[in-house]
Amino acid sequence: MKGGRTPIHIMRWAPADYEGDEAVKLAVRRRNYRALAFYMAFINHSFMAGGDLPDDCERLAVTLGWSRGEVALAVRYWRAEGKLESVNGRLVQKRVQRDVAQELEYRELQSERGRLGGRPKKAVAKPALVDVKSPPAPAPAPAPVGRKEPADLPPARPPEQRAEEATDATIRRLQLELGSWIARLAEHPNSRQMVPAWSREVTSYTRGDGTKVRGVPDYRTVNSIDRLERSLEDAQWWWEELESGKVIGEVVSHGTR
Repeated sequence: MKGGRTPIHIMRWAPADYEGDEAVKLAVRRRNYRALAFYMAFINHSFMAGGDLPDDCERLAVTLGWSRGEVALAVRYWRAEGKLESVNGRLVQKRVQRDVAQELEYRELQSERGRLGGRPKKAVAKPALVDVKSPPAPAPAPAPVGRKEPADLPPARPPEQRAEEATDATIRRLQLELGSWIARLAEHPNSRQMVPAWSREVTSYTRGDGTKVRGVPDYRTVNSIDRLERSLEDAQWWWEELESGKVIGEVVSHGTR
């Protein structure tokens, strides 16, 4: 373990604290299920790691097994809600840090008690001298009649096929999530845009060389994981603008990517 920290594998889970948290309730209301899943994963992994995780989206993505874009979106939400913060270059959740400290303190106390002798051994009662005969072992069960041999398993798919299927599944998932955000943007009381206009807005971006790329009216035609993730970031940015009270009619692109 980096830094000599002791890994912790037993966590005292408090469901009432989680379900009653205002930031959790807000994420549920916004149907931001990715942020909720991230928060649970972060709590679990940081507890096992000794109280903190890397304060770098790429390294954190490797630790959690997520994509960098997904991690960046979730971290931004929980930072804004004050649930995650940076301490000495590490990302922490205060409740986890406190529980880890208490657990380590408890272990140290138990270790000290062990060095001092611990609890006295209990007396072991001697077995009574009673002649008890063991029951006879049961007869072996007869072999099942008419048992069929298991069907042949399908041949394993080649690695490149599995990789392609995994990529397609990720694209479909991101498209569905983006579609949900676009629909919510169009339905917001402060929105004066329809779904195609919002789709154009969140899928547009600016390249590093300053070239503007026009968005598409149908988000389902976007098949790039990177572009879908960036579009999700833009969709959530616009949602925050609407939630702040801004009425948005004809949208002017803010994309800088």
